[in-house]
Amino acid sequence: MEITCIATDMDGTLLNENRKISEESKKAIFLAKEAGIDIVIATGRSPEFARVPLQESGIELPVICMNGAQIYSEKMERLFSKQLETKEIEKVSQILTEKQVYFEFYTNQGHYSFNQDLALLTLKEMIEFEKIHSFDKNDILKLVKERFKKGNVTFLSGLNELFQVPNLEIYKIIAFSMDMDRLKQIMELLSENENIAVTSSGPGNIEVTHVHAQKGLALEWFVQSKGCSLDGTMAIGDSFNDLSMLKRVAYPVAMGNAPEELKKIARYITDTNRNEGFAKAVYKILDEKLKR
Repeated sequence: MEITCIATDMDGTLLNENRKISEESKKAIFLAKEAGIDIVIATGRSPEFARVPLQESGIELPVICMNGAQIYSEKMERLFSKQLETKEIEKVSQILTEKQVYFEFYTNQGHYSFNQDLALLTLKEMIEFEKIHSFDKNDILKLVKERFKKGNVTFLSGLNELFQVPNLEIYKIIAFSMDMDRLKQIMELLSENENIAVTSSGPGNIEVTHVHAQKGLALEWFVQSKGCSLDGTMAIGDSFNDLSMLKRVAYPVAMGNAPEELKKIARYITDTNRNEGFAKAVYKILDEKLKR
């Protein structure tokens, strides 16, 4: 089997624990491209957030973003999009509001949300849970506020005001909570809706897109546009929002830091994102290519 395309998730996969592309991963990307292999990003991030680590590393790659809701070329020209329908947005928003969790809308004009007090409380809890930083409470609050500023989050009064934003296109809704029982209940309620795709990119969140906006479907569209197929595609991921593409490709790769559900369907399990798991997976493919 000849690999002609590699699709990679970002957070927890291509990006290390500092949310950066390491020099080793950068080297692996360029070696793969020199070998004639297409590399495409497949992330839950918005196009703005997906662009940041690529620009920092001086890399240009096509991007499947917001779990497949949009596809961009290397030059960030939009090639494909699938937004949520108004009635589904209303249904999802009602459930999330009733369950009292913080959520954001990923749109073509930045991020929107409604309850800033709940946002501050929720994201503060998430930072404390991750224990990434040894900051005091004031420093954590500052981090949260910076996140809103950098993420271009605008707070509105509710759906009525949101729907009044001119030319607005809503692609993804993401909810946050460290109450895992509550998230499980929400996941079950949302999964009853056949018009949406419900997944998660990590502990503490639920992500909702149009049912036809999934990484696997977007990746299939991408490889076909390149005149290739999923039979010659490798996908690398670490979270449940990667399942749709790992299940579709001929060569699914799970990161060492991935949950067991992903590892069970993987053809190959690479190292963690802290230990150059992405680069090692790419080098394995390149080695196999040289042996042919």
